[in-house]
Amino acid sequence: MQRLALFDLDNTLIDLDAAFVLWAEKFADRGLGLEGVDWLLNLNRDGLPHRELFFHAVRERFRLSDSVEDLWTAYRRRMIALAERQRVHGLGEPEDQLRSSRHLSCIPAG
Repeated sequence: MQRLALFDLDNTLIDLDAAFVLWAEKFADRGLGLEGVDWLLNLNRDGLPHRELFFHAVRERFRLSDSVEDLWTAYRRRMIALAERQRVHGLGEPEDQLRSSRHLSCIPAG
């Protein structure tokens, strides 16, 4: 079986921004409130280069006892499920063709 690596760098295949909002809202259930959600969304918009730095800032801001590694691990697990729910509709046919062709392909985001 050949494997495929598909990189979505501009939210065309998966709306990661929407998935992140869902994650932030659930994460705020820790007692962070709406203000916490806004802070998380703004920090994400600031484009921290790495999630480890992001979760270091989150841990400090909210004085969380979780380690940065634990926060990041939980985030990755949750985002997999959220990203799957945020797939852009209408890509089924090209996606199925790529899956069945087993060739190197590129779909430019025009």
